[in-house]
Order: sequence, then C-alpha cells, then structure tokens
Amino acid sequence: MSPEALLERLSAVGVTVRLSGPGRIALSPVALIPDELRPEVVAHKAELVELVERQARTWQADPSDLAWPSQVGEDPRPDLSGTELWARLLQLASGDADAPQGIYGRLLGARACGAILERRNGRWKLAPTIDPTERLSTWQDRESWDADAERWLKPRSREIVALLGQLPQDEGAQA
Repeated sequence: MSPEALLERLSAVGVTVRLSGPGRIALSPVALIPDELRPEVVAHKAELVELVERQARTWQADPSDLAWPSQVGEDPRPDLSGTELWARLLQLASGDADAPQGIYGRLLGARACGAILERRNGRWKLAPTIDPTERLSTWQDRESWDADAERWLKPRSREIVALLGQLPQDEGAQA
C-alpha cells in the first residue's frame, strides 16, 4: 500500500495523522487503527512523516489542498507553543469550516505551516515560526511568511483581528 493510500485509509476510519515533532508523527485515536493497517504504519513510518511534512508545505499553493485530517477546532500543530489558544481560535473561526477558502481554512493552513500567536502591544498577533530547515515550519525566512500572509491572511485581516480579540487577554496566557 502506498503512503498516500495508507493516509487516506487512516483518515477514512477517523484516525488523525499529524506531525508531533521533527521527523515524528502521531496517530490518534490509536484504538481506531484497523489491525491490518498497523504493520503498514510501522513499515511506512518514514514515508508517512515525509508525506505529512510535504502536505504541511502545500499551504503556499492553496489552503484547500491541505490534507491535515483533524477535528474542527483541533490544533494541527500541538508540537508548537500555544495549542490551547490555537484550539480556541480555530473554534471561534469554525463557522465556515466547510469552506477551505474561508477564515477557518486560512487559519488552519497558517497554523499547519507553523504560525504561532504572539502578544504584542497588548494584542494577539499571528507570527511565523522561521525555520531554514523547514522541519518545524514552511517559512525559511520572513519574506516567505510575508508573501503567504499577504496572499492568504490579509484579505480576511478584519475578521482575523476580531477573532484574535476574543482570545484571553491575560498577558500570562501562553501562545
């Protein structure tokens, strides 16, 4: 079975496959993995990691191409800081979760590619994780973030700012 077919099959039975760190994936819930697929997952682990990492980088092409199997409102990148805030932000944006070009799809794509939340001047802001190795983020430099933000986030910036304003304003909250 190809890694692509395996990922599709896992998604079809309700198993989420996500990056859990550099070169690592996590599958959940494990109980839903069919017995006949368990050896396939072990045999193709490296290819699955590569496939999920590659899919994370597709955001530059189009957020609707993302194949991050996750529950609506679930943070696709718990390996990065701010999982609780991201889950809350995605829940707030989930009204158009069925529209990949909607606000939810854009935020999900940004997070999947490595966006974080930063507290600046008393407000939450989206910011990139810059990673020249592309292991933690799609963005190797600030220019690549700026290009993606201009294309995907700026057209919906008013809505994004409004959603960010609904997050806990406590300075101690982790991003």
